[in-house]
Amino acid sequence: MPIHKLADGSSIEYVEIEQEPRHHVLFQNSKVRCYDTLVKPSDTTLYHRHYNDTFYALIAGGHGAMQEAGDDFKDTVLEPQGTLALMCRSKELVHRVHFKAENKNAFHILGVELLPSGDSSDETPAPDLNQSALLRCGYTHVTKNVWPQIIVHKLTLPPGQTTGLHSYGSHCGVALFLTGAYLRVLEAEGSSPSPFSGGFVAAGSVKWHEGGVKHEIVNIGETELVAMLVHLV
Repeated sequence: MPIHKLADGSSIEYVEIEQEPRHHVLFQNSKVRCYDTLVKPSDTTLYHRHYNDTFYALIAGGHGAMQEAGDDFKDTVLEPQGTLALMCRSKELVHRVHFKAENKNAFHILGVELLPSGDSSDETPAPDLNQSALLRCGYTHVTKNVWPQIIVHKLTLPPGQTTGLHSYGSHCGVALFLTGAYLRVLEAEGSSPSPFSGGFVAAGSVKWHEGGVKHEIVNIGETELVAMLVHLV
């Protein structure tokens, strides 16, 4: 196992994140790696290493504690449908996570790791992501100056509601589904395939899309749709 050296001269063993048993890779290409993490009450992950900037969206949260290598556990409250940002490109993080026994359900989170080949931080955001139009379609802007590589919006769509026709411009990206819902998706002529497939989409699903998506999403089920759209810029 790899060894992480501590300031006092001691060391600990850790695993790479894809080898940590509670982390499961769902999708990977040259730009991102997406994974699902599930930690049951009373369980603790192995020490594992983060070395790329990563955006997280929580499906189910609760009371936990995080321990960086060489430090003590620090309590934290992880809010359902909340977000986390780990900035690890400049300084890697080796840590482990404990989810407390008092929680009734497991801690469940989706992560989007930005791979070096997909980092376009020296570029300005593409001007064709019409954020005002997205806000009118049920989206809210989540990331404000978190980092320049991504723009994240949260889509909340109650049963029976529609977004209306809207576009993601030239941005590619990932849709993270925090709830399950039955959907009907209408793609405009010439659109790239929408990450929102018709029929039932399960909570915990991750869908990649290329640039050029122009679509309308209709919630035809009985449960509210909540999804995070992570657009690369």
